[in-house]
Amino acid sequence: TMQQTMQPNSGFFHGVDLEPHPLPSLPQHQHQQMLQPTTDFYAQALEAPSPQQLLQQVASNDLKVQGELASLRDRQRKLLSSPTKEALNILVQDQNSISASITTQLKILAEIHQTYILLPSELYTWDETNRLLDIKQKQLQLYQSETSSLLVPPQQPHLLALVIQRQPFPQVYFKEEQLGPNQLILQLITASAIDLAGADLQVQAALQGETFAQRKRKKKKADGEEKTIEAEVQRMNSFTGLADFPLKFLKASDRKAVRLQFLTTVQLVGPQQNVSLSVQSECSDPFFIICHQSQFEACEGELLKKKAFGDIPSTTNTITWPNLANHLQRQFLRGTKQDHNDPNIRCLSTNDLNYFHGKFFGCRNRISQAEFDAFWEWYSKIIHVFRYTRYIVQLWQLGLICPFLARNQVDEVLEMVEGGTFLLRFSESYPGQFTISHIQQENQIRQTNHYLVQPKDTARNSLPEFIRDKDLLSKIVQVGVTDPRTGAFTFNVIHKNIAFQGFYKTQRAPPPPLEKEVVHYQKDAKLLHSTPL
Repeated sequence: TMQQTMQPNSGFFHGVDLEPHPLPSLPQHQHQQMLQPTTDFYAQALEAPSPQQLLQQVASNDLKVQGELASLRDRQRKLLSSPTKEALNILVQDQNSISASITTQLKILAEIHQTYILLPSELYTWDETNRLLDIKQKQLQLYQSETSSLLVPPQQPHLLALVIQRQPFPQVYFKEEQLGPNQLILQLITASAIDLAGADLQVQAALQGETFAQRKRKKKKADGEEKTIEAEVQRMNSFTGLADFPLKFLKASDRKAVRLQFLTTVQLVGPQQNVSLSVQSECSDPFFIICHQSQFEACEGELLKKKAFGDIPSTTNTITWPNLANHLQRQFLRGTKQDHNDPNIRCLSTNDLNYFHGKFFGCRNRISQAEFDAFWEWYSKIIHVFRYTRYIVQLWQLGLICPFLARNQVDEVLEMVEGGTFLLRFSESYPGQFTISHIQQENQIRQTNHYLVQPKDTARNSLPEFIRDKDLLSKIVQVGVTDPRTGAFTFNVIHKNIAFQGFYKTQRAPPPPLEKEVVHYQKDAKLLHSTPL
């Protein structure tokens, strides 16, 4: 058959589980000391509820809060027609109880994010639950303001709030790019006494940021105001209180982060006079609008750092490794345009994250901004390749690009395969470039060779087509992730023409054999030519 399954026998596999790799520059006793914290992140599931169980618990409590808020709104609305101090005090106690419950659930979510490394489905549940609880908290604050105005009559209540119900940010967009339906949704929430059913409301969006503020000031000196977004005014559904914004970004943000803010005006009919209220939302999460893909890496890194470490940079600010790993996972899925519901999804596995944790962060529990910046200098080149190089995401999803591996792990993967077999991986020393590691065997002589794919190699052809034309390469190692939580893998060996058959677009005579372009290594010998790949 053209396919066989690799059965790893020893070393770092321990069956098929990929363990955190040792750091090449450290003595072995230091490896063991530094790897211990990483193991604890996953071992704690044996001693405490799993993140999935905790998330289900919070989601269940969220549904309970939803019912309590609906009941509270009905009671409060009836009470406002003929309030008594005793009834109001009972109502306030119930409001405080619900508020404490919401605060507790939000704290639990924050603790989960800082303690556990979550899978994509769990991250989605975390994001959705956190978003819904945040909206419920704002809704409850309106109810509390309403009752406080009755207990302290001079106090003016807050009756309306415009909240961002759903947003696709943080994100990097190209100029002229447009949001899809249901990506950016605004919601108008009200106190119990307000009923806006049937009201005709419009909501306006505006970009907020240093770049556009400067442009606005310059334009005022000239004539007219520069239009920065399209479809910025949307009608709100009077029954659901929702407005969908398929915005189109007309101007680049000059490498500065921007945010969106929304405004609507509501006419309230009173017994004696009508009142006009302007309601403004909080700002959205930050995003960038770029005009060239060369700006992507810096902008994406800035967004990731803001989300993980906060808006104000600080050299002393640190976060936990699981917290950063969760933000990295979100960014990876966003950068590779994968959805958590995609059946072909291939996220960053435990092995990939362990590789990052050991190589760039010394397996420490607390990560600083300076350490993140050094990591992003390397990792951003890889994200750029995923985002803008043809077929790379598909090859990754099919397992034709190996996980992030250290050199000793590459040797072990290829230890049991026949000559001509190769694997495709990201280079450790040349970020954003691929290395082809393959076995060359002649008679009884067997060696592992590593070739660094050069930009000229794929200038006209895709990476699969470049490999197709190399006769020395016959079969590719394909990776199957059996358990993203533990990092368990299976390895299959497939003929390259079967693996790449959907990626060949051109037919041409093969160039000279790859062995003339190869950098040669031996396991127990020094490098013969060039530098490590």
